[in-house]
Amino acid sequence: EVLKDLDYDLYIVGGKGRRAITIPQQIKMIYEKTGIDDVNKLISISRIAAKTDTVLLQDGYEIYHQAIIFNDRLRWSLIQQGMNIDIKYARRYHWNFRKPITEFINEPHIGIAVDRIENNIINLTDRKSLEAKKTMIDIIQDRRLHRDIQRLYEKIKFGLYRWIPSETRGINKIDILILPKKINWNVVRKIYENKPRNIPEFLNIKGVNRSIVRGLALISTLIYGNEIEWKDTIKYTFTVGGKDSVPYKINRKEYDKIIDYIRDAVESAELGRVEKKNILRRLSKMKLI
Repeated sequence: EVLKDLDYDLYIVGGKGRRAITIPQQIKMIYEKTGIDDVNKLISISRIAAKTDTVLLQDGYEIYHQAIIFNDRLRWSLIQQGMNIDIKYARRYHWNFRKPITEFINEPHIGIAVDRIENNIINLTDRKSLEAKKTMIDIIQDRRLHRDIQRLYEKIKFGLYRWIPSETRGINKIDILILPKKINWNVVRKIYENKPRNIPEFLNIKGVNRSIVRGLALISTLIYGNEIEWKDTIKYTFTVGGKDSVPYKINRKEYDKIIDYIRDAVESAELGRVEKKNILRRLSKMKLI
């Protein structure tokens, strides 16, 4: 709302629920006012990001919020948030323009803000799953999904725990270890007709959902032997606590020790006087009272 009244080369679209669904319309309205080039690219990015964090990364979190911040030169950042209703946790997925669109299916996130790491997921965004994704496209192009999934149904009458490394197994039953009971074969026929050449084209087909992707992923690993990553690709999480003491309470002593360490590093760094002063001022605001 603030940006609407200011003459800045900066725009924000999206939000929760319907605001996220209407992102293409919001982008087009901005295009009509400003004439930003390649507006369809931004709409495509929004769609691929939502689909990627819904069906390629099946981590139990439902996407309910997406926002895109961008400028006239189409420098952009995309943030979307998912919620796991069962455990009442959320996580935030961060993307930006530094990742070329061709890399969107291979570790596309600049960061994922989490309260906890999930060890039982299907993570097709990880580079370990690269060959599995290629096999999924081959299955589609050869129109053999129905045949291959029947082979799995005939041989496997139970969950897939025996194929998952023991250290990644959870205590609770989880959906990804169960073959999808229902697949919309009308959508599969539509996928065959569209003949996607790669994963982004596959994701852009209306109706592609978790069940279809999970079926393809399990076929690629259980029948064709491709590796799939079953864990989160997380680099960082909360170090000394979290919001509302979740996942655990802040250790004040450790928190202050980290700030003191950073302060010492800044003071000994070869920085300009003003730059160093500004950094130290920001650090001082982080002290716990």
